[in-house]
Amino acid sequence: MSDVGTTTVTLRDLTVTDDGEECIIGDPSAGSYINVPAVGGVVVRSLLAGRTVAEATAEAEAFAGETVDVASFVDTLDELGFVAHDGASGGAGPAPTAPVQQRTWFTGVDARVARWFFGRTAWTVYALAALFALITLVARPDLLPHSTDAIIVSDFGISALIVLPVGWSITALHEYWHWLATRALGLQSRFGIDVRYGVLLVFETDLTQIWSVARRRRYGPQLAGMAVQSVLLAGTLLAEVLWRDAPFLRLLVLLNLSTLMWQAMVFLRSDLYAVLVTATGCTNLWETTQLRAKAMFRLISSSEQRALDDASPADRRVSRWFVHVWLIGPVFAAGYLVWYLLPWVGEAAAWTAAGLATSPATGRFWWTAASAVALFGPLVLTAVVAMKAGVRALRTRKGAGHAATAQRAA
Repeated sequence: MSDVGTTTVTLRDLTVTDDGEECIIGDPSAGSYINVPAVGGVVVRSLLAGRTVAEATAEAEAFAGETVDVASFVDTLDELGFVAHDGASGGAGPAPTAPVQQRTWFTGVDARVARWFFGRTAWTVYALAALFALITLVARPDLLPHSTDAIIVSDFGISALIVLPVGWSITALHEYWHWLATRALGLQSRFGIDVRYGVLLVFETDLTQIWSVARRRRYGPQLAGMAVQSVLLAGTLLAEVLWRDAPFLRLLVLLNLSTLMWQAMVFLRSDLYAVLVTATGCTNLWETTQLRAKAMFRLISSSEQRALDDASPADRRVSRWFVHVWLIGPVFAAGYLVWYLLPWVGEAAAWTAAGLATSPATGRFWWTAASAVALFGPLVLTAVVAMKAGVRALRTRKGAGHAATAQRAA
């Protein structure tokens, strides 16, 4: 497409969002976004308006005050799938952002209804709930949960049948609130399953489309899950203050507080990691941090060094200190596992071993076997998802670096 000259170029239904001194160009239907210099946004807006490449070049050069190779930039847009062919204007479908990923965008609640839960009054309630929960836990440290609070009855199998659906319900509420916040902006999202450090299974909401809105409007969807959990935690703590020795309330505090602690682990690409990226203006902090870690230990290749050098100024600046958080993060993740997961897994393993040691002719044996499937099934699922993530990483490695190419072309 390098000889397009004075012809027009039909782009897909792209969005152009100003982001500081740069622009975010994206195809919401495909969930594909790149960060380019501001002059790239001038070019795309011009082409979307139906102007020719020559006219777009004139606008871009007037904006930049220097020569701009718009033809090469258009070639890059075509490589990224942003140019429509055969009259098509929609994307080919969203790219997966997790090993197990819903293939289509999810819609349902009208944006006007969703806004009731994310207006100024709603965010005031969320903030007061979080403050109440924090003050209560500081003033009443005896209300801090322990991992064994998950064992709410003497029969471990029955406890598991209670804990698992309650935990999944809290996770579902968290992810649903992310989605509801995107609907409040008139956007869409989808759901997936991913792993962290190969051992932690997580359910996530793909919020890719928030890159099509201004930076200040991205915080709502990013913080929505923690916001609704703050209300649930505050309500549970209030009930605990009024009614002591209630095992189910202890369980709710444990599950809510442990998942909120998880979100504080920014080195795991949690909700607060997304807030950090938005607040600092980063666009590819995770990959830039990995490259900087390799450079620190002199394990970086020449091509990776070039990719690090080509990273955005914000990514390079933040990664200088974030790399230390990223490197020490596994220590905190291990502490989280020791505090929250391992005692419960140890109790589960001991109970399972004792039950399976009985005769298969007894009901206890089969009750234990069925409960073990529910207890340890998520660990097997984690292994499967981790393997799928590895396969996907190998398949997509060849496509790395497109965003950097777009920045250079513009």
